[in-house]
Amino acid sequence: MKNIMNIANEFNSNYEKLWNESDFSGLSNLYSVHSILVGYDVVQNRENIIKNLKQIIDQGWTKIKIQTQLVSFIDPDIILVANIYEAFNSKNP
Repeated sequence: MKNIMNIANEFNSNYEKLWNESDFSGLSNLYSVHSILVGYDVVQNRENIIKNLKQIIDQGWTKIKIQTQLVSFIDPDIILVANIYEAFNSKNP
């Protein structure tokens, strides 16, 4: 059985790959309809999250690296993951 750190690292690796490929369909599948994305803005639900991510990528932030920092269970169905992101802007390198 995988521990929650391995689950988070696999998720982050997949997320990073999908972001770097600008695969919005794949990114969308990583979010539930009730997801909340906390970053520069707090964005709720899958549709709004993908809209927000498209805006970020359209600004030139086309490559990211993700490093998992903290992982914990909130309840049996929810894992909270805190990450450090490094973003690279293709328009302003």
